[in-house]
Amino acid sequence: MNATPYAPNTEGIFRMQAADYHKAPGVGKHSLDYIHDCPAVYALYRKHGMEATDAMEMGTLCHTAVLEYDKFPGSFYIRPDKFKSGEKQAWNATHGDMPSITHAELNRIDNIAANCRAHPIVSALLADGEAELSLFARCPTTDIMRKGRPDWITTDEDDQLTLVDFKFVQDATKHGFARQVADLRYYVQHAYYVDLCELLGYGIPRFLFVAVEKEPMHPDASKHRIVVHELHPLDVEMGRNQYLCDLMRFSECDKSGIWPDDTDKIQVLQLPSWVRRENAI
Repeated sequence: MNATPYAPNTEGIFRMQAADYHKAPGVGKHSLDYIHDCPAVYALYRKHGMEATDAMEMGTLCHTAVLEYDKFPGSFYIRPDKFKSGEKQAWNATHGDMPSITHAELNRIDNIAANCRAHPIVSALLADGEAELSLFARCPTTDIMRKGRPDWITTDEDDQLTLVDFKFVQDATKHGFARQVADLRYYVQHAYYVDLCELLGYGIPRFLFVAVEKEPMHPDASKHRIVVHELHPLDVEMGRNQYLCDLMRFSECDKSGIWPDDTDKIQVLQLPSWVRRENAI
């Protein structure tokens, strides 16, 4: 893909720092998740921003170790396992510009990266490509600037574009990961990203999820379960329908300046269909 330096409010594929991407105008998949659940919550995050949680920082470090290992050693501090009284506050005050992790956490991240590089499918995907390119394209229906940042973009032997997204999870198995795909709307991300590529003239690429378990398969071993998943086309189409509805809702809220708070109504609760199936209702 032909990537260039970022130009504000311009369609294209750009090389830019993650912080600059998040500040750049445009609606990404995470924004649509807030819109889907409650537009008022999105309006609050847009106004006040979002602070990175420990889990988010750990995920970022895992991504860096796997995809851009040359940048990994200088992307964190090693935090003492224990602090004496009053030391932790002083440590945080002087080490707040980067994530801080323990030696045990560093070893776990290194193991995860080594397992990814040793996996036959993942290592082939990572043999050639580029990490963290930023995609921007206008929605032809709403004129909203859409954006996305695939973890990895590569091409196969037939020159077909492939987007690869790494998820660091508790359960990478087919059954376990499917629930996370549903809960966190990864199927929406799949549709949103491949359609971004099509808007930019690259056609519909292949999209693969690499699910990596955060804990080793045995306490005394360093092997982590890694499973590469590809969504069924029907689920991708469902994601496409959802994000188009979310974009329309975003457009309506943005034009009116009214961001509804759905929490002021009594909600009718309905359990997921899989619960009914498992209980034969």
